[in-house]
Amino acid sequence: MTQKLFPLICFFILSVTVSAREIISLNGKWQFNFESQPAAYVTVPHTWNINDGCTGPRSGTGNSGSSVASNVYKRGTGTYTRNIPIAPKSGKRYFIRGEGASIVSEVLINGRSAGTHKGAFTAFCYEITDLLKNGKNNTITVITDNTYNDDVLPLAGDFTMFGGLYRSIELIETDNVCIDPVYYASPGVFITQKSISKRTAKVDVAVRINKKKRHTETSVTVTIKDAEGHIVEMKNTGRDLIADFNIKNPKLWNGRKGPYLYTVEIALTAEDGSRDYVEQPLGLREFEISAKQGAILNGRAWTLHGVNRHQDYSEKGWAVSEIDEKRDIYMMLEMGADALRTAHYPQSENIYDLCDKAGLIVWSEVPAVQIVRDSKQFKENMLLQAKEMILQLGNHPSICMWGIFNEIFHQTTAKDRESDMIGVLKELNDEIHDLDPSRPTVAATNDLSNTELNNIPDHIAANMYPGWYGGSPDGFDNLNDLFKKYSKQGFAISEYGHGADISCHEYPVKPPVPTSVHHPEEWQTEAHERNYKGIKKNRKLWGAFIWNMFDFASAERDEGARPGINDKGLVTYDRKTRKDAFYFYKANWNIEPMVHITSKRYARRPEEQKKIDIKAYANTRNAELFVNGKRIGKRKNPDDLHVLIWKNVSLRQGDNAIRVIGYIQEGNSIDDICTWHIEEED
Repeated sequence: MTQKLFPLICFFILSVTVSAREIISLNGKWQFNFESQPAAYVTVPHTWNINDGCTGPRSGTGNSGSSVASNVYKRGTGTYTRNIPIAPKSGKRYFIRGEGASIVSEVLINGRSAGTHKGAFTAFCYEITDLLKNGKNNTITVITDNTYNDDVLPLAGDFTMFGGLYRSIELIETDNVCIDPVYYASPGVFITQKSISKRTAKVDVAVRINKKKRHTETSVTVTIKDAEGHIVEMKNTGRDLIADFNIKNPKLWNGRKGPYLYTVEIALTAEDGSRDYVEQPLGLREFEISAKQGAILNGRAWTLHGVNRHQDYSEKGWAVSEIDEKRDIYMMLEMGADALRTAHYPQSENIYDLCDKAGLIVWSEVPAVQIVRDSKQFKENMLLQAKEMILQLGNHPSICMWGIFNEIFHQTTAKDRESDMIGVLKELNDEIHDLDPSRPTVAATNDLSNTELNNIPDHIAANMYPGWYGGSPDGFDNLNDLFKKYSKQGFAISEYGHGADISCHEYPVKPPVPTSVHHPEEWQTEAHERNYKGIKKNRKLWGAFIWNMFDFASAERDEGARPGINDKGLVTYDRKTRKDAFYFYKANWNIEPMVHITSKRYARRPEEQKKIDIKAYANTRNAELFVNGKRIGKRKNPDDLHVLIWKNVSLRQGDNAIRVIGYIQEGNSIDDICTWHIEEED
């Protein structure tokens, strides 16, 4: 067969039959044992820290140290074993791909090692073809170890490092020639957006081929389809394996205003009859950060309304389902957020898929948290985790920036302080730019005086907690000095927030001691109101990210109502309760009409609260308060923060029916109700 005829024949084959790739989920029942404990059956995805990872100490010390390095939860080696559910076929190849195992993992097939992976948050993939036996008598074992490891990121952090095979794992069956699943566990397809104008978008698609016989001829057809499934462009790459496209009149991925997605289909044929097929998302967009204008997406500038997210869940730890993740994203969208920081590590591929479709702008970061060392082993692992993150996730249009560190100023030991963290982070920053020149790098600092450190990324943000870790909640009112200091990079707030226990209430509220058990929900709401008032004034901010969207596990924490939990979330750890502060942001960020009475959970109140201020959040034109059926008064909605207050409202002993009606337009309204009980005097 001549080289000229082969691509034409392949093109015809591709139009008839597409792929021989089969993906078999290995989720489900596995035999598991931890260390020397007896074996039992568990369901994968799985973690062994569901309970101890979020219970923490109750020592009364108010400790909030590094949970990453903690030993207050179960750490060690867990072994998972099961049969491979198919018999290998002649002429086929087999790969094992796991999306996440913490922290170090090894895959064995029939007792022989297929490979080892160091890192809890990125995927691994190994070919196992030559390790398989004939018949259905093959076993797979995955050994996971969440013991603290000096050479593997992260080395510190205020979150629990759950152990286990906690994300999905699958068996991939392909023909002899395939689109490479092994190359850093990536999809084997790399999409690069070169330029965009109203008339055309230039895009490159590179494909990596994995073949057993070096000289086997291959042909790859790359097809770009629009959101309706119509073919926009198609090219046969022949042997170049890189296709360049000029998409006419491109439709843009425009964040939450219109997250338009194309699909890139890659179909492979080879002269030995091998076929393969992979799909990847394509969102065409221009994103940049301006020191003067903020974040700019497709020419529109604004301050990103962001949230941070940790990936754990009550009663599940890190072993969450796609439904759980969809619920998380839904709540962000309901609140009106338009950006997500995946603190402090890459999260599941499903999260990025959901963000692509929802239009959330994502800051995805390397888990270089608090401690960076200049040892050879640490640097190798840091660069490896960065490379895996970018190659595995880089096709997602929602990812608009790569984060390179978080709070490195926490380096406290002599060994850490003596390390060349500046040199190490510069090397990381350069590596990321080499891998992906299309996206800016960012970082979250907690040392605003260290310009040498903060000037490493393209753009800088700071973790700041005015009103919680010292100072007044009005601390964001004037950030002009920081805008001047970082006039070239621009400035953002990567974290701000306050703890809140939904069972703890206080009126009138006072600033609590963060390390105490007393975290009244009312302080979280007031402090967020005052924080956000300052944020709105500073239009040069390129983003402000709330810490945190959800309560999360931090095994060393000993504060608030529940030890082992960081309660700064706007939603509880079990996702069942949206705190009052959630509704404050919903009133400000979501145009869907809403009304919410604050402190509804403060249902039983002392006698001295017979006269109180009543507060509601509403984005309707105005709202009216009724107490026990009596009209108290109407308030016009202030446009600045959507906070409505009725002063010195009288309540009676016993039950009081509180109702706030928000008026949208003539004959159209919504309301919120609650009951407060005033206790009788002793």
